[in-house]
Amino acid sequence: MRTVAAVRATPHLEGGRIDLAWRNPPAAEFAGRPPLAGVRVVRRERTFPLDPDDGAVIYDGPVVDRVSDPAARPLATHYYTVFTRDAASPPAYRADGASQASSYASADHGVPARLYRMLPAAHQRADLPAPGQLFRFLSAAAAPLNLARSTAEGLRALHDAETAPPGFLRPLAHWLGWDLDRTLPVSAQRNEIAAAPHLYRGVGTVPALRSIVVRYTGWDVRVAETAQSVVRAGEAPRLNVFALAGPDAEPALVTLEGAPGGRLSAVVTAGGRLRLFYETVPPRGSGRVLRVKTLDGGAWGDAVAVPVGAPAGAPAAAELPDGRVFLAWLDRPEGAAARLRFAVGTARRPEPARLRTGHTAPFALWPGARLVVGVDGRRQGVVFTAGDFADPSAASAAEVAAVLTARLTGVTGTAAPDGAVVLATTAAGAGRRLTVEQAASDAAGALGWTGPDGTADGDPGDGFDWTPPLDVPGVPVGRVADPCAVADGPSHVRLFWSAHDGTRWTVAAARWTGTGWDAPQVLADGGGGNREPAAVRVPGAGGDALWLIWSRLRSAGDPADVRTLSRRILDPATGTWGPADEITRVPSATGRCADREPSAIVAAGGEVRVWFRSDRSGGPGLWSVGVPAGGGAPRDPVPVLTGPAADQAPAVVAAPGGDAGAGPWVLFRSDRGVEVAGLADPPSDTGTLRRFAGGTTVVLGDAARAGRRRQWDDQLCYTPCKPRAGDRLDDTDLYTRGTVALFLSPLLPDAPLSAQIEERLRPLLERFLPVNVRAVLVFAPRIHVEALYPAGTGIQETFQDVHPFVERYAGPSDTTAAALPDWSFLLATTPGHVTAARADPTTLRRRAWFPPPR
Repeated sequence: MRTVAAVRATPHLEGGRIDLAWRNPPAAEFAGRPPLAGVRVVRRERTFPLDPDDGAVIYDGPVVDRVSDPAARPLATHYYTVFTRDAASPPAYRADGASQASSYASADHGVPARLYRMLPAAHQRADLPAPGQLFRFLSAAAAPLNLARSTAEGLRALHDAETAPPGFLRPLAHWLGWDLDRTLPVSAQRNEIAAAPHLYRGVGTVPALRSIVVRYTGWDVRVAETAQSVVRAGEAPRLNVFALAGPDAEPALVTLEGAPGGRLSAVVTAGGRLRLFYETVPPRGSGRVLRVKTLDGGAWGDAVAVPVGAPAGAPAAAELPDGRVFLAWLDRPEGAAARLRFAVGTARRPEPARLRTGHTAPFALWPGARLVVGVDGRRQGVVFTAGDFADPSAASAAEVAAVLTARLTGVTGTAAPDGAVVLATTAAGAGRRLTVEQAASDAAGALGWTGPDGTADGDPGDGFDWTPPLDVPGVPVGRVADPCAVADGPSHVRLFWSAHDGTRWTVAAARWTGTGWDAPQVLADGGGGNREPAAVRVPGAGGDALWLIWSRLRSAGDPADVRTLSRRILDPATGTWGPADEITRVPSATGRCADREPSAIVAAGGEVRVWFRSDRSGGPGLWSVGVPAGGGAPRDPVPVLTGPAADQAPAVVAAPGGDAGAGPWVLFRSDRGVEVAGLADPPSDTGTLRRFAGGTTVVLGDAARAGRRRQWDDQLCYTPCKPRAGDRLDDTDLYTRGTVALFLSPLLPDAPLSAQIEERLRPLLERFLPVNVRAVLVFAPRIHVEALYPAGTGIQETFQDVHPFVERYAGPSDTTAAALPDWSFLLATTPGHVTAARADPTTLRRRAWFPPPR
């Protein structure tokens, strides 16, 4: 070993000094290597130095075997590491656990001098020359008493994990019921003891579990409550609303008021505000209801109910030139008794924050009375004087209002007809707030601003005043769906919808003139069915053309469910609809697709961009296709969002706020999981994901969704796991109501998780879990990092990555086969098809559920 050994640190009896001694390595250890050239002694408090520069350097010179530290702070524990230094260039410093020592530095309490002064005066006069032999004798004999008192002074530090010597850390940890990891550095051991009470307070919570795992492994951990993935009969997915604010943006949550389905309707007002109409199912409601949510100034306001009754769904909104909003919807949207209705709403004005005095005049004020008011977070104050009122003990409402208006900024005071004073912010809308600080305002009680009467907020004006709902004439009650509205002229609205004629779904339209309705007209009735119409106005030289885009089923009854998007154009010159043509075609590679729920906008460069939902990648995702407005073949569809989540019902609008250079926004529904803790104020990262995918069956072609099986963001659902043998679940049985899965992944490439740490972690987790919960560790595959430019390699202008492929795909062949001996297909409407047969034991072999013993 080329390190020193047997390091001893001893406090000096005079105090403020620590003597160190050690044994240097023999010269034979350096044979064939650079010889030992010197030593360096480094000092720290709280923990041992880990490198030659990690603390105060006490000695750095030739080879010695002892040194003194005269600058040790008294009444403190000091930690030393003695490093050997060889003669290499640059020199190498070495130390190990045997090169460390710690000692408590004593202080000079003057005990010998005090004892000397307690001697009779005759002895002190005879002790010559002063100080004489008697004083020197007492200084040597009583010096240990300084150390004894210093040790007593330091007893209180033994109860502090920050200052206790290393030997006392383990007893401190045992007092808390914590098993200390002695292999960690001393500083890490102190941190464990300090964090133990906090962790114990969080027993049974996700943050405590994550802290334990990260502390012991150095890995990142995500937590999944696998009970969310246990299938529940009749549990439909809850499709929340998300926004994609630009082509490179990540989906952002808009609202957790989800629903099993329903298209979105969004309009951007002339003032740049985004109004989103959607349907949702309240947690304890009787049916679907309509909501409107407004984006103003980059922030979403609270959802406001649309008072059209329940159940109601499938909203379709369009803004009129005068600022009013036309809204159509379906009454009783589920079933064969749906009614298409409409109403017109006028947006309410934003209102300022208003505070009204709880008393009316006269007000009993006095000179020197104080009123402290918070205006939009700014603190202001008013001190009333005798000259402010004709009679301060009977101040009028007009006098009080005049003083508040003159001395406060951002607010105005007015006298109400009944003698009250109304204080209002000069600005209106969301974020406006008035607060009377009652504890600092002795005039608040005289004015009646007490309790909840001392706070007011502004109204953002997100609500509407609606006309009475009316039925759309000419549309019979029946199977009606998918309304869509678009403004058409100064006060006209074109309304499109799908209706079932008893044979297939058709697309119809009618125009609202502001005072009445034109007769409905069927615009699409071919193929196997026509659903989900969308409309967009496309500017042109001869006026704005109206494009109608819808999803067309190729043939009724086809189990492949092949759907593509079609289009018809209303000629502004003749007022007639052109023939139908296809926007999307079935891909030749797969022979099928289901293109549905289109939404279109006029993009830059004279192109109409259509967003739609499709399963071209195997599962439901968002795609888009460009169609030249001046004519020409449509572009090839491109994927927008095609991950494991089921993204659908896109609604595309221009970027809110009036930014013409920004890309369009896409609002859509999705069953993707949400980290709900991140929505709190302040947000927190608990590593958990709320699942909204419901109890749906597996789509075998959805590789993106199936590829996340048994991962943290798994969207699949499972039957409850039962023990395969005996009465205990093993680590492969994830999906039970009492299981918490901890998904671990490395933060750093050099953070290995050894089997010893794993075995130590398991019993420790049991102490932080309720008795009816078990934890399962799931290890994510390590991400391999490849250095393109290794150390010492200069960056070149070109780089070639030569990678040896394990196997190479030769391309598609004429035939492909896969043996699946344990797979079978269940046809629910075919007699004789069953999931399991008791007469055939092999059908019971792979079942995830067994009947309980009788």
